Amino acid sequence: MPPDLKTEPDLETVLMQRFAEGDDTAFGQLADRCQGGLIQFFAFLSRDGAQAEDLAQETLLRLYRARGSYRPRGRFKTYLYRIAHNLMRDHWRRERHRARDLSLTEPNRSGATLADVLADDKASPPTDPIAREALYGAIRNLSPPHQTVLLMHLIEDMSGAEIALALAIPEGTVKSRMHYAVRNLRRVLHKPEKKARL
Repeated sequence: MPPDLKTEPDLETVLMQRFAEGDDTAFGQLADRCQGGLIQFFAFLSRDGAQAEDLAQETLLRLYRARGSYRPRGRFKTYLYRIAHNLMRDHWRRERHRARDLSLTEPNRSGATLADVLADDKASPPTDPIAREALYGAIRNLSPPHQTVLLMHLIEDMSGAEIALALAIPEGTVKSRMHYAVRNLRRVLHKPEKKARL
């Protein structure tokens, strides 16, 4: 298992610590900050907007119940998305759902988009609807582990080390999955292969 990440506490970590210490108002603030990203994460993976909202709510409920066992280790998002990933894995086992469309231009918290992740200096993402559908098809055809790594990086701007901590896998595995996902999506865009950066 990857080592704990030593970072300055972010606002979500501070809010979770306050909640764990008994400040119930902190949980409401935390939920407001995290719900949108969770819904986007689950919507892409579950193919169902209503299901995505339910899964986001279930993640927050599990987070609420875990208040007594929370220990800050790196960014709060690694803890939150470990819960989300486990919930999604359970959902896949039950439903066998796969991914739906994700906007190429919807930015994550640091402003990066799927187009940015796939882009290189000489090419741009497809604007043609047929090319876009080919790209979405390629995303849908990625395995759940590859989709999960791509989405954690894209939606929440998580680093390879943070994703590794959240998924309890080696950082090298994260980088390998990300490289595979980006390579396969670039193929659809007719881009030359280039190593993914995390």
